[in-house]
Amino acid sequence: MKILSNWIGHLEKSIEKSAGCGHIDLSKLTPEEREKAFVTFGEGSENLTRLLKTAYEHNVESQFCCSDCENSNGYVTFKVTDDNLKYLRDVGKVLSNYDVTTTFEEHYTMGMKVNFCSFNHEPSEHWFGIAADVMENIQNFDCEHPTELYHERIYTHNAPLGNRIQEKLLTILKYFEAEDKLSYCIELLEESISQGDSVDLTKLTPEEREKAFVTFGEGSESLTRLLKTAYEHNIESRFCCAGHGIDPGYVAFKVTDDNLKYLQDIGKVLSNYDIKTVFSELDKKRTVCFYGLNSEASNDWFVIVADVIENFQSFDCEHPTDLYHGEIRVERDSLGDSFKKMLIKVLKQFKPQNNLLPEGRTNYYDEQKNKFNKKVKLDNIDGKFNPGNTEHQDSKTIKKMKGEREI
Repeated sequence: MKILSNWIGHLEKSIEKSAGCGHIDLSKLTPEEREKAFVTFGEGSENLTRLLKTAYEHNVESQFCCSDCENSNGYVTFKVTDDNLKYLRDVGKVLSNYDVTTTFEEHYTMGMKVNFCSFNHEPSEHWFGIAADVMENIQNFDCEHPTELYHERIYTHNAPLGNRIQEKLLTILKYFEAEDKLSYCIELLEESISQGDSVDLTKLTPEEREKAFVTFGEGSESLTRLLKTAYEHNIESRFCCAGHGIDPGYVAFKVTDDNLKYLQDIGKVLSNYDIKTVFSELDKKRTVCFYGLNSEASNDWFVIVADVIENFQSFDCEHPTDLYHGEIRVERDSLGDSFKKMLIKVLKQFKPQNNLLPEGRTNYYDEQKNKFNKKVKLDNIDGKFNPGNTEHQDSKTIKKMKGEREI
């Protein structure tokens, strides 16, 4: 049971909301150490170094940053508090007029944060200097006329898949620890791996298929129509969410060699309608996901996707925006399945074999013992039984049934 208690301890520590957020506390550094930190995190960019220093002087804590101006414009993320929320919103409104996007997020582990990223097509880190100027002299800038690059709504991120699974595992393990239900715990874990396969719409009747579109549409007529339109154009849907009035939602489709270019062209078109496209591959299964990025929690964008799929030839796919990501990002096995497989392996190492009882056979040990005694009796009748080995054979068999190692 000590192994199990250790696992529970590790899980409890892993899912703490502060886990993985061990940023350097600049306030605890000496002035010299702090200057070195700004230069280090500035990654050779004088403008980014100055921005980080300026933010610190205005009580804005930096969390992440990147000055990679060779391949992108870089980004910087700051911690949002009740005291600096309005200030950072005003900064974002000003920066939107300088081709800088602002996105606020409520993160599961890191709390509220704001991300600034240049939207300029020319990779440059010059915008870091502009951001520093705005922070230093916000009163000299106009923050009353933001552009569409400013997003004031705070997007909420649910607990990551790994955290949610670990929380469930923690509940199961604690239940086992109290009730001695290890077999039940392992069974749940094994059954939960590789679940959630898509419904094969081709095997449904037309009536069942229509009901499926409505069900997966989650009350959204536009999403229901999109799923139906995609099916009619031989595009298999994987998963989707209507947004439920909280966010614009998303929809994902299966990618094959036959439809890859078609879906890439669709993504190029949709990028001009504030719709993001991301291709990914997990366990050799390719998927494309479309996300609505309009600031209001509306799922009307599903209609646009359906229109593009229905009348693709009428749209221009030669001029995509930065919202289109055509490269296929290969992802590792999901943390959930990997974690569960590892946990199953560990749990089975200290699980007695006689706990693995077939369903409805609670007296498995007695059944095996009776079979053994019956065999001994038959062997004795045939003259094959050696009385001198009775105790040894019985002990050896019991050890096997109890899961003990043979010596």
